[in-house]
Amino acid sequence: MKHLKSIFESIESFPFENGGHEGATYYYFFSDGQNEFRVEIDRKPEDEAEILYRIKEGEDWTFKVVQTNIFSLLKTIFGGIIPDFISKNNWCQMITIKGLGKGTEKEPIHQRTKVYYRYLQKNPIEGWELDRYGNEIYLDKIK
Repeated sequence: MKHLKSIFESIESFPFENGGHEGATYYYFFSDGQNEFRVEIDRKPEDEAEILYRIKEGEDWTFKVVQTNIFSLLKTIFGGIIPDFISKNNWCQMITIKGLGKGTEKEPIHQRTKVYYRYLQKNPIEGWELDRYGNEIYLDKIK
């Protein structure tokens, strides 16, 4: 585990673009060279936001599982997109990240939740606290 920090430092993130927002949903887009991704950040009541990402399949955005570099994906979303979003949206006080299961998992805590949480533990977002309950990860702004 102590080597994860150095591994993440050497991983390149994918370039992303801010797609603006439509109503209460903010969009970011990026590609790994084979797949197109859309990160959606939904504004919730009480100055909260929920983040999820989808993959383009034909003309639709789906939750399909694809082969990609998970470390670059994490660095792009958690190391680039979330910091960009919170720097531009002072209203946001809490972010929820849900680790969706693949459908075949038997453990109560999904693999995605574990890898997301591990990444955020090793690469904290400055000014934010990390917590987890089940398959939900919470980032709370430090006041």
